[in-house]
Amino acid sequence: MKKAVLILCVAIGCLSCGSSNKVGSTTYVNGELPMFSSENIEPFLDITEVSEDATYGYSEKNPIMIGGGFSSGASNQRRYFASLAGPDGETVRFVRLGSCCGYESENAQLGGIALLDKYQLTYEGLKEPFIFYISLYDEEMVYVPKGLSPRKN
Repeated sequence: MKKAVLILCVAIGCLSCGSSNKVGSTTYVNGELPMFSSENIEPFLDITEVSEDATYGYSEKNPIMIGGGFSSGASNQRRYFASLAGPDGETVRFVRLGSCCGYESENAQLGGIALLDKYQLTYEGLKEPFIFYISLYDEEMVYVPKGLSPRKN
């Protein structure tokens, strides 16, 4: 009986996955990506220095290393983006697009390969959204990417 219930649960789980509107691990709501607003998330207050490297965060070869792992990594990512503002202090909105770009990491869960998360960030008046690469597996000093400013509270 237990085996039959387990098989039924697995079958229902598989069928329900096929009917959802998902691309990778990002769920669309009414055909659009749900955006977070920096106004609704507590920022890290100590991210104030702007990176001198124009590729910082914008390139998968130079990602933002926010850390936190599976316990607080996703929250750290949202708090990081909530710590940013447009160049003139504009409120930013951002959304996780999914995972990409494997790299070697001692902190990876499987086989020593970690994945970066890819985020889209925009603000009022920005013509083309920015794409950022960020890791929850490894932690380094973090900066504000060029073209943005630290959020003022």
